[in-house]
Amino acid sequence: MALSTGPGGGGGLLIRKVPGGLEIYYANAGKYNYLEVVEKGRGTYDMKPALLRSPRARTGKNGRYIIIPMTRNKDGSEVNEENNTIHSVVRRTGHYMDREGKKRIKYGKVEDRSGRGNVYAFEQGPVKSGEMQYSYAKFLTVSENSSGWIQKPIQGARIEPEIQKEVDKTVRRDPRLQEAISRDVEKFLTRYFD
Repeated sequence: MALSTGPGGGGGLLIRKVPGGLEIYYANAGKYNYLEVVEKGRGTYDMKPALLRSPRARTGKNGRYIIIPMTRNKDGSEVNEENNTIHSVVRRTGHYMDREGKKRIKYGKVEDRSGRGNVYAFEQGPVKSGEMQYSYAKFLTVSENSSGWIQKPIQGARIEPEIQKEVDKTVRRDPRLQEAISRDVEKFLTRYFD
């Protein structure tokens, strides 16, 4: 869960500064309410329609498709030289503007490895010892005919009652907080009901 100072796409907690140097944290519902998913859970859903609606999806002779970079294998292990056969090594060669006008990194092949498979090593630059550091990605194509893009359900955590118990306990224990709440309630009532 992320902390943020702007509304963004949803989820996480928003932070707002208030007079007196305090910060207030509150839930950011946004477009997709991640906090509600944590609290109530979510059922399974097919990711494929959303992926194929992406502006990065393309249309080919067999319909829409999108190429997805993955850094984990299906079994959860990392994509790397120990777990995968590396097709080739690529390096940044420049930039280009995509169809949406966004600047993207252009890569070029610098070294063949096995020449098989869909896993590539990306040069990240030399480390202190002088050896080249790599990151790895596996590229999967998702099309209208693909299967296996079903997101697993998320079990709800029901944390709201526990948080409420902690807040109640804190309010009961701290006389300064009780006094501040009383002043705020009194101020609110006199302002709006006098």
